[in-house]
Amino acid sequence: MMSQMEGGCPVDYNTITDLFLQVLEINLITFPNVADAILANGIFSHYDRPCIAQFCEKAGLYVRALQHYYEFPDIKRVIVNTHAIEPQALVEFFGTLSWEWALECMKDLLLVNLRANLQIIVQVTKEYCEQLGVDACIKLFEQFKSYEGLYFFIGSYLSSSLDPDIHFKYIEAAARMGQIKELLDDECPEDFIKGLILSVHSLLPVEPLVEECEKRNRLRLLTQFLEHLVSEGSQDVHVHNALGKIIIDSNNNPEHFLTTNPYYESRVVGKYCEKRDPTLAVVAYRRGQCDDELINVTNKNSLFKLLARQLIDQVVSTALPECKSPEQVSAAVKAFMTADLPHELIELLEKIVLQNSAFSGNFNLQNLLILTAIKADPSRVMDYINRLDNFDGPAVGEIAVEAQLYEEAYAIFKKFNLNVQAVNVLLDDIRSIDLAVEFAFRVEEDAVWSQVAKAQLREGLASEAIESFIRADDATQFLEVISAAEDANVFHDLVKYVQMVREKAKEPKVDNVANLPNVGDRLQFQGAVDTARKANSSKTWKEVYFACVDAEEFRLAQIRGLNIIIQVDDLEEVSEYYQNRGCFNELISLMESGLGLERAHMGIFTELGVLYARYRHEKLMEHIKLFSTRLNIPKLIRACDEQHH
Repeated sequence: MMSQMEGGCPVDYNTITDLFLQVLEINLITFPNVADAILANGIFSHYDRPCIAQFCEKAGLYVRALQHYYEFPDIKRVIVNTHAIEPQALVEFFGTLSWEWALECMKDLLLVNLRANLQIIVQVTKEYCEQLGVDACIKLFEQFKSYEGLYFFIGSYLSSSLDPDIHFKYIEAAARMGQIKELLDDECPEDFIKGLILSVHSLLPVEPLVEECEKRNRLRLLTQFLEHLVSEGSQDVHVHNALGKIIIDSNNNPEHFLTTNPYYESRVVGKYCEKRDPTLAVVAYRRGQCDDELINVTNKNSLFKLLARQLIDQVVSTALPECKSPEQVSAAVKAFMTADLPHELIELLEKIVLQNSAFSGNFNLQNLLILTAIKADPSRVMDYINRLDNFDGPAVGEIAVEAQLYEEAYAIFKKFNLNVQAVNVLLDDIRSIDLAVEFAFRVEEDAVWSQVAKAQLREGLASEAIESFIRADDATQFLEVISAAEDANVFHDLVKYVQMVREKAKEPKVDNVANLPNVGDRLQFQGAVDTARKANSSKTWKEVYFACVDAEEFRLAQIRGLNIIIQVDDLEEVSEYYQNRGCFNELISLMESGLGLERAHMGIFTELGVLYARYRHEKLMEHIKLFSTRLNIPKLIRACDEQHH
């Protein structure tokens, strides 16, 4: 057939068409590559194109199929096989389509596989944007929310456009893709960039955005954006790294951020700090336990104190608490003491002694911890006293007193049952007799009460001191007690003390049995009466009685006065004593009470009548009628004449 067609033999049109068709069909079925070459050379021109298009489609020659189909549905069906079509050939084919068909085909390609076909569509829009229309291409990408396609398409067209909407769409697409560098490089206003970033913040990848801004020293642009992400709870390390860098550059309390933020990457932020502020780099490296980096930056910048601080922290926090060797512990403690690092020594000893290490109960270490705290950090001493048990209580307590840590010293003495030393601290240093008395009641020790009594005596609290001496069963201070009691006029309490002392010793000053009348003269109230009873002397009775009247203790005076008025010789003296002091009502009450006594005599009845005549004349007549036989009438008449009755 080929020889016949090439020989130039006269053949009618239909025969040629059939021959072309048969050749192409056979090759498409058996040798598709040969058929593709024949079609590429354009040897045949007269054949059934739709039929050959079908054979090409079946043979996988999709470009040839597209070139031979005339119907749009056929083209749409074949064109989606982009995996088997050369992109450039496909782009060229789009140039043969009308703009309506081209847009529809592009929609199908994006619909079938947007990611795989996007670059082809971008190339088509770039190549034929004038025929397709810029707005139509933009709408196509927006319809599929393909900001990447929009970005690349407008980017090729932007230089020739003055349309502000086109420029805005390009910026928007760039921002949504994280292509912020274009805005930065074109010196776009910062407020615009900030607003744009905030408007699409949730769509932006943080890492490349931060990277581009950092390259151009424009990280501060992202401050509000990053703070917004943090407020939403973002734990993205890139967010916190960038925010940390901004805080460091602005010197906005960077140490607080570096020590409290748990999300940033220590190596990254520390490296950023090295050329800006090496001390901040040390903070970041320490937080992330980046030991090698920390050593390098401190040596490089001669920050040896910070390195020493880190060494101390590591020794205190990690090395020694896990150590089992007494020699190593001793060496570390001596080193801290030699370097005069009391606060660091306290931290070290706390780790060793308070945290259940092998040396928790060590006597020397407990003593050293408390003594170091007394000198360097007194606020910790009380806690140590409460938590530790194996230390030298008496010695440490005395040192605490010397350091004027009186409450701590009191707690130590009390903990070790050194009650006398404890109460002495309350009395001599804290100067609280009330607390000392409370403590004495709690421990109930004679020696403690004795110390309390002496302090009360020094403060002039004679009555309280006497009670304390009695509780202490202490008679050694009787001379001071008697003197203080006389000065304070507390003879009632003195009697009880003297009675206790007499049981222990016979002293002239104490033994007052022979001198009870003098004592009675100074005693008051019930104690004086009791003493007079022991004396069993009429003179003593009267002295005590008159003392009660002087003290206006009329109840006691009346009770004991009845023992005096039954004596005829003493009645007039008693009456005058009351009247001279204006105690008329009390005297009348005494005489009225005496009427009922078994030993009541005429003098009592007559004296009461005289008193009625002088002070209560309304009762006089009734008294005369009732007791006329027991009255001394002449004496009563004289009294009535004196009062003009």
